Amino acid sequence: MKPTRLLNNKFLLILFSITVLNWPHIFLAAKPKKDRVKRNSTKVIEDVEVTKCKKKIAECGETDEIKRNELRLELADIYFKLGQWQKAVNAYKEFIKFNPINLQDKCKDESYKKKLSDYEYATYRIPMSFYNDTLAPDRDQTATKDALTGCKEYLQQFITTEFKDSLKNKSFSDLLKQVEKHELAVKQVASMAQRKLLDSEIEVFYFYLRNRSFVPAKRRLDYIKDKFFKETEDNEILKTLEDHFEKAQKKIKYTPINAREISKLYVIYKFIDDYSPTQRRKRKEVRTGTPVVLKSKRKNKDRF
Repeated sequence: MKPTRLLNNKFLLILFSITVLNWPHIFLAAKPKKDRVKRNSTKVIEDVEVTKCKKKIAECGETDEIKRNELRLELADIYFKLGQWQKAVNAYKEFIKFNPINLQDKCKDESYKKKLSDYEYATYRIPMSFYNDTLAPDRDQTATKDALTGCKEYLQQFITTEFKDSLKNKSFSDLLKQVEKHELAVKQVASMAQRKLLDSEIEVFYFYLRNRSFVPAKRRLDYIKDKFFKETEDNEILKTLEDHFEKAQKKIKYTPINAREISKLYVIYKFIDDYSPTQRRKRKEVRTGTPVVLKSKRKNKDRF
């Protein structure tokens, strides 16, 4: 065999062996480029919408405060639509800061009605944004606590007999319907946030049991009892946790409660599909820039 031919064969053999051994790395290395292009295109779409709105806000004169407030609310809705939850919360809070209102005010003209409607809408969107930003029960629950706090603030402000009685005029019938719809959604989110906090505490409780740390496990169990269950309440979940604590001390095998199963029992209110599949599709279309076809009617019950 000629030396040049031998060298060519060796070269091909080496090239073939390198390709075979490294094909997973080559395949995986090529994949992020597509994802990078998608992320960049999505970011461009987001930046264009946000930049346009911010430019309009900057162009508004100091005297045109009404138009400026409308654009602030529009910017917050853009962040919400794009799934940038923390920015949406900050934008809604900024709108409320620059658009204060006295709920006890007896002035009932059209401008007051519009201002009150926007104020109520922004207050409602804050806990929705916080809850959409929550993590799994075994992770940090700061956003869940903030969502629960936002729900309580909304209910204290708008779900009162005095406030609802003040909206029973014919001119405020649309606003009353809006408040009633938001009330159901806020109560649903409050229930789900409370449920997620319970799931998180139960995860911690079982972590202590697995590590045979019975003193902190007992403290956690007492905290769960005081925080999530009434004293007179005869709850099957609490009995199960106490039984597992005793079994763990005696080294008897037990099957831990699945947090997801607990959540099914603990949810009080029926699910309010505030974000229908069509709305989620539209939000995804805006983010990706391409039309989305719904393949199934799967509902994401952890998003509003």
